[in-house]
Amino acid sequence: MKFVKCVVWFLMCTVLLWGRSFTVLEFRELKSDFKAQTDPELDMDMNYCSVLRVESTRAVEISLKEKTYKTEKIGPGKFYFYFSSREKSVTLQSHNYEPLTIEAPEQGFKPGIVYFLRLDTHDDVDVSIQVNPQNANIRIDGNLWAQNTGKLTPGNHALEITLEGYEPIHETLQIENRAAVFNYTMTPKTTVPDTPPPATPSAPSSESVSAVKAYDFSFDVLSCNRMPDGKVMIKIQITNLSPEDRELTIHRNTRFYDDQGREFGSPVRTIGNKEATYHNVLQHRMISQVPTLLTLTFNDVPQSAKTISLLELVTQEWILPFRGLPIK
Repeated sequence: MKFVKCVVWFLMCTVLLWGRSFTVLEFRELKSDFKAQTDPELDMDMNYCSVLRVESTRAVEISLKEKTYKTEKIGPGKFYFYFSSREKSVTLQSHNYEPLTIEAPEQGFKPGIVYFLRLDTHDDVDVSIQVNPQNANIRIDGNLWAQNTGKLTPGNHALEITLEGYEPIHETLQIENRAAVFNYTMTPKTTVPDTPPPATPSAPSSESVSAVKAYDFSFDVLSCNRMPDGKVMIKIQITNLSPEDRELTIHRNTRFYDDQGREFGSPVRTIGNKEATYHNVLQHRMISQVPTLLTLTFNDVPQSAKTISLLELVTQEWILPFRGLPIK
């Protein structure tokens, strides 16, 4: 038992320690830079050092794991490192970043030559995965999440959601350099189980199609109906959960994709007693703890569209996704 606890502790510390990483944008010999020749250094074998010029998109402190004969900082996130040309590779280090190893060119590092390395940084971002039912099992890249919130590095991550009696969900999450919220509704299996599925605490009310809490707001999709004139009308009840009144701007880029992958955008947006059409901005003051109705009306939606696979509610600050909304 003590061994298992130690292993879990080590893995948690590793995740916290390497919460960030570097990505190589460019690595090449820099023939136009004569730094290694005009300001040379000798290694312990009395050979001229190779020089690595590093430029990072973020101003972070960087060092080399290998023996460095001279380090010169030329700006925020910009360095010259003098190292032995006999090295087969060099490894960059920075606090809270995963070490990055750069292999030597095919002919090896050349004495008295400058090499240019341009880096980008990837920091962990806050990710929230809201699932209905709420007691579903969530795995990211094979790792079980004990809660529905966590941190991920930008890039693609494998998502798996499972729960007995429901169809599993497998998807690739595309994480960008900003906080993200994903909303999923699981589909019951066609076979009726011998026992009913377990009750889910704090589940959406019977009047709600889908519900999610994010960014100190609650969003309850009350209905998603097809109108006789070919329009689809979506009603979402939004409540400001913070103690302060806040401005909320619903962007015209709000859109949805149907079950055939077709995109429908530029809805007419109505919140409270305000309305905005295709190219107008809709801004409304959300009073603390006061539910306010948002209506999205999409035009020219064909009868063959039965389900909204993805609805993206776009504001000035974030994008909130809803998935699996049936059109009634």
